[in-house]
Amino acid sequence: MDVIQALLSRGADINAQDENWQTALHYTSSLGLSEIVEGVLFDPESNISRKIDVNIRNWDGKTALQLALERSDLKAFLLLLRFENLQIEHEMEPIIPTILSLAERSTWFAGDKESGLAHVMVAIRDLLLRGIDVNARDGHGMTALHWACSLGLHPVVELLLSYPEIDVNQKTDHYGAVPLRHVSPKNYDTMFSLFQKAGKGPADLKRAAESQSEKDGSKRRRL
Repeated sequence: MDVIQALLSRGADINAQDENWQTALHYTSSLGLSEIVEGVLFDPESNISRKIDVNIRNWDGKTALQLALERSDLKAFLLLLRFENLQIEHEMEPIIPTILSLAERSTWFAGDKESGLAHVMVAIRDLLLRGIDVNARDGHGMTALHWACSLGLHPVVELLLSYPEIDVNQKTDHYGAVPLRHVSPKNYDTMFSLFQKAGKGPADLKRAAESQSEKDGSKRRRL
């Protein structure tokens, strides 16, 4: 990173492309070098974003965001999302479920969950302020609320439930499960209380709770 900083201070073009149309941002994003990605995007002293084009495509037509997604680099992905002019490709939509699915398999998130969760929360808030649909579904019919419940991310669930338009009764495509059905038994009571506190559809919550109870009872009978 020191080398990159030195070159930039001497007037090097941050958007320069090689023969493969790749920029420094492309390379660092594709290699999972999230710490260097941060230095490429932001001045380390002022933390002000550089005059960088985050939408440049390489020879394969891919942006840095797409490469970060392919690498499952959640941290780099979140850093790039801080740029309001960022173009989000169709395969990344809906973007919030994509973030949460990355969190599920991110070693950075697992290794420093408190910091990772804080970054995820900031990104979700920013995206919702930009008008992203809080109920958008991914290819499996999973919404952000489904993912947050499944991963046991209580602060994210609480944040999503604070939006009046949140739909707690959305069902997945394959199993027809509402978000509460994706909660693990150890997290169920806490999650259920968050739904109750938010006043989200008590009748539907009751049905989900009864369904969960039947499911747990069936497991006990099998044992």
